[in-house]
Amino acid sequence: MPCTTPKFALLGRDSCAGSTGELRSLTSSRTSTSGTTTHSCAAPLPECLETFWTAPEPPAASAIPAPEPTAPDALLDELDPLPVKIQGKSAVELLRPVYRAMARS
Repeated sequence: MPCTTPKFALLGRDSCAGSTGELRSLTSSRTSTSGTTTHSCAAPLPECLETFWTAPEPPAASAIPAPEPTAPDALLDELDPLPVKIQGKSAVELLRPVYRAMARS
């Protein structure tokens, strides 16, 4: 009987016969006689509780030195002169203390 469920078509299966047969063989090989699922590749949890929640080793210290900190207002030095004057002062020079204050906070 052809499969009427479209999800097998989404998985690239042509029919349900092969899929359900494969599924049954996989589940029956992992189910013990008591009906519980067993995993042969992992140790039982009580045997590995000491290492179950341990953190991984931290990475080794980098041989690359940290970059030199840049001045908070260095971006203003890279700008072309702004054609804006506020009360006769350059906008860049008025923004410089603002950039320095933002870096402190």
